[in-house]
Amino acid sequence: MKRSLVFLSLVIFLALFLSCRCQQEAAVQVDLEIEETAVKAAMNQFWQSFETMDINLVSEVTGHDPDMVIIGTDAAERWVGYEEFRTAMEQQFAAMESFQPSVYDEVFKIHQCGEVAWYSGIADFKGISMGENFEIAGIRVTAVLEKRDAKWVIVQYHGSVPVAGQIAEY
Repeated sequence: MKRSLVFLSLVIFLALFLSCRCQQEAAVQVDLEIEETAVKAAMNQFWQSFETMDINLVSEVTGHDPDMVIIGTDAAERWVGYEEFRTAMEQQFAAMESFQPSVYDEVFKIHQCGEVAWYSGIADFKGISMGENFEIAGIRVTAVLEKRDAKWVIVQYHGSVPVAGQIAEY
């Protein structure tokens, strides 16, 4: 009996604590339009960093987490941790003479707390690498951003190239 009373008290306390916490979070008003504008600016900066091949710009808009995951379009492009990603970007930028991303069909979603955002878009990449023109169209891109110290940074990114045909007709 004593055990169940202690357990019940603990459950009630936890429920009240969470209820109060949710009310406190709800009381904080976040202007989602302002946050969306800031997230759009961060993603624009990310794309600009590729166009200008500026590793410092990549650094400014990317979280420096050791466990972040970045997935590119090539089978070998899966980097865990900012340092792996930075090293790969330095090598990629050194191998290119020009790079022009063109991004469209962008969708931005800001969580009501104003601290997390999801991004999706379609990108076409073209440029020159080792004297050869290249072009990849229709890359599906997603990213997760977090607001840290009043600044939005990418903490996860994934680019994929769709294949033609469906596994099953639907």
